[in-house]
Amino acid sequence: MGKCEYQFIEVMACPSAGCLNGGGQIKPAKGQSPKDLIQQLEGVYMQDVSISNPFDNPIAKRLYDDWLVQPGSDNAKRYLHTQYHPVVKSVTSQLQNW
Repeated sequence: MGKCEYQFIEVMACPSAGCLNGGGQIKPAKGQSPKDLIQQLEGVYMQDVSISNPFDNPIAKRLYDDWLVQPGSDNAKRYLHTQYHPVVKSVTSQLQNW
């Protein structure tokens, strides 16, 4: 809608290097252990990644100054946090498998 300077926000919820090589991704070569593959992928991934404090980013600072106020504020919780819940299957969907 042209109201924001950014296009999207990426959230990586997996531990360590994010969702690096999650399900359905690169498989280890013959004789290579999954742990060795992950270490290799993390090395390649980290070559071009600069680690920085998001609060040093002028765009993030402006976002908090103008709108979110501070980490943990009501707006920050409302727009940046999510909640997960189990998906309950209905009896009707289970009967289709009969």
